[in-house]
Amino acid sequence: MATPVGHALAGLVLYRSLERGEAGFIGRKGLFFVAMANLPDLDYVPGLLTGHAHAFHRGFTHTLLFACLASGLSALLGPLLGWNRARAAWLGGICCLSHLLIDLLTADWKAPYGVPLFWPFSKESFLVPVALFLPPSKASLPDLFQAWNVLVVFMECAVLSPFLVLVEWKRRKKGGTSE
Repeated sequence: MATPVGHALAGLVLYRSLERGEAGFIGRKGLFFVAMANLPDLDYVPGLLTGHAHAFHRGFTHTLLFACLASGLSALLGPLLGWNRARAAWLGGICCLSHLLIDLLTADWKAPYGVPLFWPFSKESFLVPVALFLPPSKASLPDLFQAWNVLVVFMECAVLSPFLVLVEWKRRKKGGTSE
């Protein structure tokens, strides 16, 4: 529902808020945060390859169950990044949940509407009544490059970038600029 840019910004905000000790702005751990924040949208890949982008979107990968599985995957990857498994699971789960939250806050103009948070226990999908984000046009690969999507990315940046600026300001104020 939101673009990879919006989800990546959310991952960066979480990374800069929760992780210390890595030199540079992003690094390997930052890439992990960005990847985990975008992970639920892997369900677009089969649809884009078949010419029907939404065919598999907003299904299993947009559930709390998937967030738990992503947390487990993160626990397996954690030692490669220098984290213990519990910390890696927590961080990966938070990033995946950020994806679901942003999708809940995105206007949804195409069926199936909303996010099926509690699948397989419930088929109900959820959306907030007032959206913060516009839905991108992504029915097919060429749609990704429409002018409408430039506006969508601009709006995501306008909403999420202030959080990143605030986090960076707080880090600098605490003396945590370059680890």
